[in-house]
Amino acid sequence: ICIVHNFLCQCTDCAISGKEHQENFVIAYIRTGNFQFKVFRNNLDAYHGFFLINKPGYEYRVGHDHKFPDECTIFSISEDSLQQLKEQVGALSWFFDNPDIQSVLVKATPETEYLHHSIFQLLQTVRLPRLWVETLMTELFIQVLLTYEKPALPPLLTVKQKMNYLPT
Repeated sequence: ICIVHNFLCQCTDCAISGKEHQENFVIAYIRTGNFQFKVFRNNLDAYHGFFLINKPGYEYRVGHDHKFPDECTIFSISEDSLQQLKEQVGALSWFFDNPDIQSVLVKATPETEYLHHSIFQLLQTVRLPRLWVETLMTELFIQVLLTYEKPALPPLLTVKQKMNYLPT
């Protein structure tokens, strides 16, 4: 139903990236770290404990304000799987049908964090129970997409919080 990437930031000069582009719908869980996700006119301050939901077809840039690399689990969802998800989460038409909203941040709940953890652990096993993993992924995507009907922006962190709170 998707391709999973274990993204580990390798940047040494934590500046703003060049323009990047995503072909698929993406749900990324930020496991550690913090980064600025700049898309269209929005600058999302993404940090651990949030899911970044990103529509395909838009250019974006990523930047860091510090030297702490981020780690994310990126679920790149195919068009067919996205259509099935849309059928199950019809309440999110405000997001899917609005071309002015390209990306949103959704706060993880204990349930979504546990689902992510279970999936992440299973993906590291030698004999992958594929059907079980796909079932957990589908449940995770539905939970994340239905967490908030219209999510609010996460609270902004100060530079001091980013330097002291995020690394711990």
